Amino acid sequence: MGLTHPPQHGRRSAALAERGPLDTRELSHRVMAAKGFASDNDLRKTSAFKIVQALTMQVKRGGLLAGEKRKGAREWRAT
Repeated sequence: MGLTHPPQHGRRSAALAERGPLDTRELSHRVMAAKGFASDNDLRKTSAFKIVQALTMQVKRGGLLAGEKRKGAREWRAT
């Protein structure tokens, strides 16, 4: 999995199902920590935009649920 590609749908759903609802910031932080780039804030912000785009498409396809925003970040849940 490349840095520019968000995790595969199955991995996202599994992570959300295991850990419960996560907001965009939490997801971005977990992805960057898994990649070993947890201290790079600019890269984390870019990753967050890509995560939002990918998860929004999953919501449209019915794979995920988008919850309310809390502190400006959308909360994501597995279906």
